[in-house]
Amino acid sequence: MGTIVVDPLGPLMNLSSLSKDELIERVESLQRRCAELEARLHNGRGEPAVGENPDAVGRFALFQAEQRLQESESLIRSVGYHLRDGMLYQIIRDNNGVRRFTYVSEAVRRFYGCSPEEAMADANLIYGRVMEEDRERLIHEEEASFRAFSEFHTEARVRNPSGSVRWSYFASSPRKLDDGSTCWDGLEIHITERKLAEAEIRRANETLERRVDERTRQLQSIIHELRNEIHERL
Repeated sequence: MGTIVVDPLGPLMNLSSLSKDELIERVESLQRRCAELEARLHNGRGEPAVGENPDAVGRFALFQAEQRLQESESLIRSVGYHLRDGMLYQIIRDNNGVRRFTYVSEAVRRFYGCSPEEAMADANLIYGRVMEEDRERLIHEEEASFRAFSEFHTEARVRNPSGSVRWSYFASSPRKLDDGSTCWDGLEIHITERKLAEAEIRRANETLERRVDERTRQLQSIIHELRNEIHERL
């Protein structure tokens, strides 16, 4: 009897202890499994062994695939729920270039001030909150990812529902759908604290460089004066 094997997922607890790359890897692994199971549901029903009833085997394989798919979807929802500073999303670009969200986790309420249903009905509720200074670049990078069929990674400033501005990191992986459209399974992570820390480090480095330059000029001036004094004495 044909079987569907899905590798077990590691524990979902202590997600806050995972690094950004580990979170992305965990989410992308889940999304790849869902895509694989959906493909098997659509294209295959399992191969019967000799003497087995093909219809019965097909129904059993379909039942297995549906069960595994439900389990993987449940795990994705669980990961999304436990991501304190992250939001899962799935966006499709059709052959006309139109983008629409087909999934967003509950964190969209906190990140964008709308429900998952509202975000899926109107993608502009999310794109419209990206700061204008970064929006054109983000869309350009999305198009580059589409043309190269490559992973998408970028950082951008986003307007919070409260009116404040946060920094977010976006990462997604593309896959082709049967109708020719492209689907990105992605993750957005709040990285404002990291960006603030980076800015503070840059300011500290700039201050240090200025002080070093000032001290260097002072030392050069002292050396010049000493040389002049020695020359006069000679």
